[in-house]
Amino acid sequence: MRRVALFLACTLCATSTVAAHPGDLVSVTPMRGPANARMWRVVYESTSLSGEQREVSGVIIVPNAPPPPGGRDVISWAHPTTGIAQACAPSRGRNLFISIPGLSTLIADGYVIAATDYPGLGTPGMHPYLVGVSEARAVIDAVRAARELPEADASDRYVAWGHSQGAQAALFVGEIAPEYAPELSLAGVIAAAPPTSLEQNLHNILGTVPGRLLAAYTLVSWSSIYDTPMDAVTHHPAIPIVKLVARQCSQTRFEASRVLITAKLLTSSMLLPAFWTSPVWVGAANENSADPARVTAPLFVIQGTSDPVVTPSITEAFVRSACADGAHVDLLRLDGGGHFWAGLTSAPFAIDWLKARFAEATPP
Repeated sequence: MRRVALFLACTLCATSTVAAHPGDLVSVTPMRGPANARMWRVVYESTSLSGEQREVSGVIIVPNAPPPPGGRDVISWAHPTTGIAQACAPSRGRNLFISIPGLSTLIADGYVIAATDYPGLGTPGMHPYLVGVSEARAVIDAVRAARELPEADASDRYVAWGHSQGAQAALFVGEIAPEYAPELSLAGVIAAAPPTSLEQNLHNILGTVPGRLLAAYTLVSWSSIYDTPMDAVTHHPAIPIVKLVARQCSQTRFEASRVLITAKLLTSSMLLPAFWTSPVWVGAANENSADPARVTAPLFVIQGTSDPVVTPSITEAFVRSACADGAHVDLLRLDGGGHFWAGLTSAPFAIDWLKARFAEATPP
């Protein structure tokens, strides 16, 4: 780890000859933290989809209690959809504490919580929405950033835990972690309501207003990330509404209600038939659908049986495929459960599961 003296020297210099590495801290700002903990908003280095360095923001939360021998293990939290505009960063939001499941329990149990905003939320540039590798790198580099913060006294062990968009990010952490961050030890992956087969899920949810909202976020983000025109796959009258939706955040209940009202102007036929045959768009959907055969860490999947956004049968097919590939997978079905509260309602089960992984118990 770089020492804090080096960090302070670099932040005070106009220029620096020190090469940036993923996880290097760019800035650290103390914030008012939750009970029994300290918190900092950080900006750190990560790696973009194209392999270039890109700054990402987030928060690091450290319990006040002394660290155990060997340092504090890390929970890298990957948040659900909050929008794709720069202003939609959770670290800038008013409901940060309640948006991290089981936060008070995690603090009491002595874990460091590293919560990324993902690229483009809180920092300049387009947010790569549902772009799995880019999100996963930000989740992993948040752990590296926590280890750079002397007050965290963080170990090299971590669990990636995410909900919805964040669950996709966590699954991709399971895919890329051994190669991307071999110096860290991934103890497990928790994925609540994970979008896996993106093309299938999009097919299934376009008939719903939340589905069209998520499609709008995807269209604007991917048209930029993959440098392909939106008008080739979107009905022209829908494009101004899609762009209007994409400028709005959905962090708080008020924001979510407002953007859903705007999304009602979109129709289920907003996409042209060409979307489903376009090599670029279909290729992007396949590229960003998690591969169960590549997730090598123990996996805990949570799925509501009445989820209108992530189709339960698609999640169960993913789990069956992972099991067939010999993975250690535990599936929790939330009977009658929907999508938006899956992360919070399953938190007690998730925390029990991750504690067993850190205790090196045999995974189920």
